[in-house]
Order: sequence, then C-alpha cells, then structure tokens
Amino acid sequence: DLAAILLLTLFARKFTGRMLLPLEENRRKQIYFTAAASHELRAPLTVILSGVEALKKTEEPAQRRHFFQIIAEEGARMQNLITDMLFLSLRLRHLPHQRQRLPAGASAAGRL
Repeated sequence: DLAAILLLTLFARKFTGRMLLPLEENRRKQIYFTAAASHELRAPLTVILSGVEALKKTEEPAQRRHFFQIIAEEGARMQNLITDMLFLSLRLRHLPHQRQRLPAGASAAGRL
C-alpha cells in the first residue's frame, strides 16, 4: 500500500533526524572545544618562541635571565593546561554513559 510506505518513510526520516541531533550537537561542541584548546595552547607557545628568538639576539645576562624566566613561566602554563586537559579527558572517559541533565545555568566543570 503506497500510503503506508509514504507514512513509514516520513516517520523514518523524522525519527532519524531526531537521532542525529545529539550527534550534531556533540560534533559542534567538539569543534568548539578543539578551537578553544588550540588557542589556549598557542598563546604560551607563541611567547616561548618569541623568547627563544629574543635570546638569540641578546648577549646581555640580565636580559637573557629575563627571557629564560618568561620561557619557564609559559612552559609551566602550557604544562598546566595540558595536565588539565588530560585530567578532563580521563574524567569524561569514566563518566557513565547516561548523561545527567544539568540545571539551567550550571556548568559541567562544577561536577568535576
């Protein structure tokens, strides 16, 4: 019966669309997270590379110490960012598959 096939096709399309919404939302969140993480890591890396270039151009001990200090601080900042990302990754990996809904205005970071 053509009407039944048409009805089944419409139902399947709508049902499939609803199933894909969470996947699309997760993909958008993943892209946003990757962009934000890349930016957060790029900032200290840029400072480190600039510090290395400045070290190449100066012989003055006080300036060299200053640039070494900046490089060390930014390296520690990167290390903290990476440690935080790895910790978050491990925590997310061990969360139950059932997602808990958060109250409006709550953040997932508060659950960690």
